[in-house]
Formats: sequence, structure tokens, C-alpha cells
Amino acid sequence: MNSIAFLVATFAVATTVTDGANHPTAPSGAPVLATGIHLTLSTYDEMTEGKTVFIKFYAPWCGHCKQMAPAWEALHMEYADHDVAFIAEVDCTDDSDQGGDELCEEHGVDGFPALLWGNPGALQKYTGGRDYESMAAFAKEFVTKQACSLSHLDSCSDEEKKELETQNAYTDDELKAIVQKIAKAVNVEDLKHEVESDRIQDEYEKITTEHNAVLEQIKTDYNYPVLVQVLKNRGIAIPDPDDIEDDDDDDDMADAGDEL
Repeated sequence: MNSIAFLVATFAVATTVTDGANHPTAPSGAPVLATGIHLTLSTYDEMTEGKTVFIKFYAPWCGHCKQMAPAWEALHMEYADHDVAFIAEVDCTDDSDQGGDELCEEHGVDGFPALLWGNPGALQKYTGGRDYESMAAFAKEFVTKQACSLSHLDSCSDEEKKELETQNAYTDDELKAIVQKIAKAVNVEDLKHEVESDRIQDEYEKITTEHNAVLEQIKTDYNYPVLVQVLKNRGIAIPDPDDIEDDDDDDDMADAGDEL
């Protein structure tokens, strides 16, 4: 676990609003992909307290999410009554007040399905296989044990414990200053990314405009509108460029490269 994750864990504060249910169902109107526990921003802290979690963040329209739903449901059923392991899912399209979409945003989910695990206050990405066997093996080895945290230092390695103790020794002002420094660095990188993305987009539009102009010139050179009239008059189908066989594709690509 990196320093930022430890910092997040240190700052984690329970702000739970309970709904009186131990096992919330899927958000109203959202297709149920599994019978597991569905978390929202309002239920997250209470439901995950004291657990090591393995959470699937999904969208109902996501094909990959639907494909892995049976495996995820089986995994949930296997650990439904486990003292430590907590298998759940979050519908990132649930836009109700303090719903799943806010929870997904809080954890930086930007693709589906996203599988995160570990300390509820400092989740880590799961990068293993999405089949049942891979996820079950991972859960058995890692999720069944208490995650390293301030409240479970006995689950930490010496290195993790030292990092946690170092971070926890900072004053509130020192911690806030570190967070501000991180936020500033992230903003700088976001700005760099935005500038570079705009540059690439401008370049793409320029290339596309030039490409379209060349295509129009080719049609003009061969008086294409008249050619189309003659073809139609003779009942000859206008060939699709993608269907035209060209034995000189490699030469064509070389010529295009030379022109660039």
C-alpha cells in the first residue's frame, strides 16, 4: 500500500446514514446482475466497517459486467457469512441521493467492471482474472484476512506499520498540507494532460480535414459524379472501396508513409 493510500486510511471518517437494512437490494430500476449486497455512498461505511472488502463497480449496460455476474454471485454466496471477507457490488448508474454513482466517483472508477479490494478506506485495484477460479483463489488468500489499517496494526507488515505510524504522527495541519500538496500536483498533471489532449485533437482534426480534401480532389480528377451516372445507367453497382481487392496494399502503405 502506498503513502497516499495510508493517508486516505488515516483520514477515513465514518459518515454513514443507515437505511435500516442489513442487505440492501439493487437500486430501484437497475437490473440486478447478482443477488449480492449492493452498496451506496450512504451505506458504505456501516456495511464495510471492520471488513476486508472485494467490490465490483459496474454499470447495468456493461457487457463484461453481465458476463462476469454469475462468477461474482457465486463468490458472494461463498463468503456471505464470513467474519472478515465482504463481497459486494456498486451500481455506478444509481444517481439517487448519496447513491452508487457518488461512491464510484469517490473511488475514481472510470471503467467497468472495476474490481477493488482491501481496507474500505484505502481500496486497491484487483488486476487478476475475472473468472470464478481466479477471483476465488485471490479472495481466499487475501480477502479472508484483516486488511492492514490503523485499527488492525497486527495485520500489517513491519514496513506498512512503520508507514502508518509515521503518517498518524503528523498533526492535523501537517496532514492537510500534504493533502494540499498532492491535490496541487494532481491538478498540474491534469492540466498537462488536458493541454496534450487538445493538441492531439487539433492535430487529428487537421489531418482529417486534409484527408477529406484529398478524397474530394480524387473524385474531381476522375469526374466522379458523371462516372456514377454512367454506372447507374448501365446497371453496374458502384463498388464499395472496402470490398476492392488490392494486391499492392504493402506498396500503398509505403507510398503513404513516404508522403508523410
